[in-house]
This record gives sequence, C-alpha cells and structure tokens, in this order.
Amino acid sequence: MENPKIHLDAEVLSLAKELNAIALIDDEESRAMADLEKIPNHGTIYLLFRFLNEAIITKKEFIDKLNEIIKEGWRCSTELYIIIINALDSFWEIFILDHHLILKSYLPYLLFYN
Repeated sequence: MENPKIHLDAEVLSLAKELNAIALIDDEESRAMADLEKIPNHGTIYLLFRFLNEAIITKKEFIDKLNEIIKEGWRCSTELYIIIINALDSFWEIFILDHHLILKSYLPYLLFYN
C-alpha cells in the first residue's frame, strides 16, 4: 500500500522546485531529499519564528499555534518543546542564515530537530 504522506511530500518538493520556492516540510527524510535536490526547505518551527520576527503573530499567538499543531498531530518531543519556548524568551538571539534557523544557545538541537 502506498504511503500518502510520501506522495504528498514528493508533490511539495516537485512544486517547490518548479516554482523555485521554499518547501515547507518537517519529515526528516523528505528534508534530506530536498537537500540532495538543492530545494530550499524549512520546517514548521522556522515558519512560526519567521512570522514572529515579521510581527505577523505575537508571542502568545506563536505559543497558541504551536500547541494547536501539536494537538493536531505534529510530533514534538518534550525536550524540543522546552527548547522552542526558551527560544521565545531569548528571541533576540535568533538569526536567519542561509535558509536555516540558528539560535546561538540552541544550535545543536535545532539543526537536529528543525
């Protein structure tokens, strides 16, 4: 039986490549495939931080959205959740560099998880 998620991620990558756009995907294997194909990609947390950085959402809305996507099935370990919440408290340390979210204090965790 074909996995519909794999098919959907393949469509996202194909469309991103065709449009010269950024693929928004969280699956580690799909992101590795995007990297191999040199398709820019980010995860959900990057997008939330980007919205926060651009004042599209507030810190409270960030937390509400994070909790909502977890409730809807986005997998997030307790450790990663704590890292994300702590990052909000030190938001001035966030930098966007070469299409990767880097938090000075949390670099090892976010490069692994996001």
